[in-house]
Amino acid sequence: MTQAKTHIRVFNLPWRGLPEDAEIFAIGDVDGQAALLVAALSAIAATPRSAKTRHLVFFGDLVDRGPASVEAVNLAMDGKSQAGANHLHILPGNHDLMMLDALEVEGNLAHWLMNGGKSVLLELGLSDLDTPWPEIAAHVRGSLHPIYLSEIKNGPTHLTLGYLFFVHAGIHPSVNRARFLAQDRHSIRANDHWAIIRYPFLDWTGGWDADVSDVSTCGTGLRI
Repeated sequence: MTQAKTHIRVFNLPWRGLPEDAEIFAIGDVDGQAALLVAALSAIAATPRSAKTRHLVFFGDLVDRGPASVEAVNLAMDGKSQAGANHLHILPGNHDLMMLDALEVEGNLAHWLMNGGKSVLLELGLSDLDTPWPEIAAHVRGSLHPIYLSEIKNGPTHLTLGYLFFVHAGIHPSVNRARFLAQDRHSIRANDHWAIIRYPFLDWTGGWDADVSDVSTCGTGLRI
């Protein structure tokens, strides 16, 4: 029996630091836990600056599951003043996008609710059992910060600062990076999407090709 060959790529690259004269604080998966977000933002604000410019990055899932999604969103949108930051970046996660889909198409409501959206309805005093979808959609939209809704619908899906790359779930090591990141943000169901991927991203040990966007292995991939 012929044994399959294993190809191993070994990388030995110099450390690539943060953008010049900048510091970055990144927060992911707040999941409606506003009280914890208050503590995190307070800790950031109390941290002495180490650079001229401070970036605050939220890379997805501000809502669902926790008891205070509306407050969590408002805190994030006020992140510059809350954390003493110069730049605020809001990226979408799969829960933000499931909610967005549910607000736009009634047929997507059940998928959002079964994945954490019921906590948002409970927070707003709504129930899918006795509240019609148009009322649910209007109430949720009216309760959430309009700029947040605009960002998760139309804003960037990923961010590059220097040699650091931010995206909600990850990138695929064997799919063209540009094509992978160009996937539509609506009606996410596949497991190989930038907002939901787990494997092979999490167990990939082959390294990432820096500064190359059109090769089979993705570039500058780092989630913090």
